[in-house]
Amino acid sequence: MTPRETPVRLIRFQPLAFTPTCVEVRWSEEPASGFYQRPGMNLDFGSALDPRTLPLKLWWTVVLLCLHSHWNFLRPCRVVLPLHLPDGELEFWLRILRAERLSLEAYRGTREDGRDIELEARGPDPGPVVLPPDSGRSATAFSGGKESLLQAGIL
Repeated sequence: MTPRETPVRLIRFQPLAFTPTCVEVRWSEEPASGFYQRPGMNLDFGSALDPRTLPLKLWWTVVLLCLHSHWNFLRPCRVVLPLHLPDGELEFWLRILRAERLSLEAYRGTREDGRDIELEARGPDPGPVVLPPDSGRSATAFSGGKESLLQAGIL
């Protein structure tokens, strides 16, 4: 089957579910690709954080940051999110996906034109990001590289 004959994969996210310690992310994938062992993930914070205290929009941003890079491996696909994102934010994610696709194509020595990832986010508006009062704690991504060590030193 050539890339143009490949059926468009539908990746449909369910609304996020919250417990006092965890954010549960679930999705369906049709047709199934075998890329995932199971269609979902949990972000478990234990007693360090109650995820229900942070805005829904913030959690969707975290989900997109975690999963968007997978979609280039599942092309062509249509990703349906159960929330509203403004056109500018949708374009932001599509541009990131395009940059990733071009990098993958460059490493493979191929070039596929056009967008083969559709992103739909036309559900209810998750509301503004209103953060809780400052608790004096900080959070950071830490890979162990030079930039992370500098960041840890600054913190």
